[in-house]
Amino acid sequence: MLEEESKQFNARIRELELERDILRRAAKYVAGETRAVRR
Repeated sequence: MLEEESKQFNARIRELELERDILRRAAKYVAGETRAVRR
């Protein structure tokens, strides 16, 4: 039971890390787009 919970937690952590990376890239993209528009 503990091992199964651990697997689930690790899978969730990987999922959240992936989401964080996607959001970080999106934020950089949007920041770049807004800088380009202001020029």
